[in-house]
Amino acid sequence: MRDLETLTQQYGALDGELHAGMCFDEAARVYCRIRVGLGSDRVASARLISPFTEKMHQRFSRSLGLFFGKSRLADVRPEHLRAYQLARLQGAEPFVRARRPQEAPAPCPCKAAQVNQEMCFFRAVLRRAGAWTSALDGSYMELREEQAEVPRALSAQEQMQWLTVARRQPRWQLVLWYSLLAFDTGMSTNELRGLRIGDVDLEHRVIHVPWASAKNKYRHRTIVIESAETLWALGKLLGRAAELGASSPQHYLFPLREKAGCYAPEQPMSSSGLKKLWNEVREASGLGWFRPYDTRHTAITRLAEHGIPAQVISARAGHVSDRMSQHYTHISLAAQRHWMIEAAQPRADRRKGVAAEANWPAQISQRKWA
Repeated sequence: MRDLETLTQQYGALDGELHAGMCFDEAARVYCRIRVGLGSDRVASARLISPFTEKMHQRFSRSLGLFFGKSRLADVRPEHLRAYQLARLQGAEPFVRARRPQEAPAPCPCKAAQVNQEMCFFRAVLRRAGAWTSALDGSYMELREEQAEVPRALSAQEQMQWLTVARRQPRWQLVLWYSLLAFDTGMSTNELRGLRIGDVDLEHRVIHVPWASAKNKYRHRTIVIESAETLWALGKLLGRAAELGASSPQHYLFPLREKAGCYAPEQPMSSSGLKKLWNEVREASGLGWFRPYDTRHTAITRLAEHGIPAQVISARAGHVSDRMSQHYTHISLAAQRHWMIEAAQPRADRRKGVAAEANWPAQISQRKWA
């Protein structure tokens, strides 16, 4: 029988590949393989991190690689860390690039939170390789992150306006179907783009948010669909996917557009897949600030306005931060107070029109949100 040392060498060989003499690009690739974990041909599901985290690691590797790519880990000095932070914040070289082929190169700055996340990954790689020294640890300082404002949500009237405009032209139908689904489910843009045909169960009227697109373990959930409009939109989206070549439960509900008239159903739509049509509807509706991600905040706000308990909102929308949870709770309490005042009024007063609709968007009571 083989001894423990032999087994350790066999199954722990990957860890041994990572060392301080490697350049960052190579070290990052090895580190990502280590973090993905224990998968093999026979044990494909054994992972140490989620697919979402793996994608984030790959993104961090690309950004850090522009600066540290060919540098040996052992050669990293404290001043290099500070130089990276400043260059990344300002979008200076090597972060000057063309966002699109037809555009000229321009600075690509990012926020402090993004820089901190990238540096956290960088430190993890160096620690694993034994290259994170006491000098680096003593000099490194995280950037101060500004408190983000609460995302803006459509009012009930603006939501109706958005959907009404999206119905005007046949070419905007995809925006309409996407919006109806997002407004009802509270799914994020990544979750919607990551939906596969097999995740949609119209017979039982549920949607299963897959692990691969879930931001964290709380976002992996099953969403009940009771809205007739949402079921109609899902039917349309499934029909569109089939027309574009989707024929397997593993194919995506929003297939990737490779070029005009050519789609790859085995790949998800890119983050800019709706951009052109979305911008057209934004301009036509006068809601120029409204982004696809704002549909999630709008959906949760509608639920809170109805006084839906926080536990139900969390079960439907997945995990939300403590700060946003407090925000939605405030909306929910205000809604409860409004309806309780309405219920406490004499019936005669309510007949005279002293009702909630005087100060509350009428559209909320006209629509049923699951």
